[in-house]
Amino acid sequence: MSLCLIVLLTLTPTQQPIPQILNATAGEYSLEFYEGLEGPLFEQAQQLYLEGRYEEASGAFLRLYETTSHPVALFLAGNGLYKLDRVDQAIAHYKRAVGEGLQMMPDVHYNLANAYYARYMKVEAIAEFREVLALTGDTDAMAHYHLGILLDGEGEHAESIEHYRKTVELTDDGEPMARQHLGVAHFMNGAYEDSARELEIYIEMVPDDPGGYLNLGIALRYVGKLNQAVEQLHRALVESDDQLPAAHYQLALIHAGRKEHELSMKHFEDAIRQGHTSPKIQQEYQAVKRKVP
Repeated sequence: MSLCLIVLLTLTPTQQPIPQILNATAGEYSLEFYEGLEGPLFEQAQQLYLEGRYEEASGAFLRLYETTSHPVALFLAGNGLYKLDRVDQAIAHYKRAVGEGLQMMPDVHYNLANAYYARYMKVEAIAEFREVLALTGDTDAMAHYHLGILLDGEGEHAESIEHYRKTVELTDDGEPMARQHLGVAHFMNGAYEDSARELEIYIEMVPDDPGGYLNLGIALRYVGKLNQAVEQLHRALVESDDQLPAAHYQLALIHAGRKEHELSMKHFEDAIRQGHTSPKIQQEYQAVKRKVP
């Protein structure tokens, strides 16, 4: 299993927030909002949702809303619509639920944030995740994590670092992916030694992830610890069964800097053969190739 971010220098799809699993049950801070929904229709709608019958569940929750005028029923209907990928309708239900009395309910803001993100409405998603943290006393680990990712995407790496750090502090296992994102965010913020330190912790937590060794190798290269960087990049190739062309490219750069042109050329060729190429990489390769006797 690989949890890698692939390349430190760019943000990748694996850094996108994973939408919250939208359950029909309430989170710790939202239970009080469910008062008054008890009864057969609620139980039926909830069961339909848990069985994955989201169309029927949404209809049942809307009938429950018509009967009770309870805004949580709108929220739960929105969850079913989200599951059906009818995200715009889900957003409309969430916003209506907030307007009808759920402005202090963390779950609706969390799911609204994910729905906004699904529509690439990043500014709105960030605002909703901030609202979740305000309502939960800054203690929602996954809201911190997703907010960190969104802020990274906006280039706000210094602030994203604080949110990843909070995720690490608030989770029992230190949330390995947050730890790796923390290392990457330090790198993007120019703190290469901090990046290497966090990525070293990450590979201790996930020792079979080739991307972790790749990212650590890149950070160590920027720190100037080239021998250690080479070691980590070779470990990345071992763990990936030599299916990580970015590691070959990084090794090519290190060997080129050391004037080890034959080794550099070999790694350039391996990287290019595996599809890691661009006009810039081709120019670097040709420059090294001309220096080989």
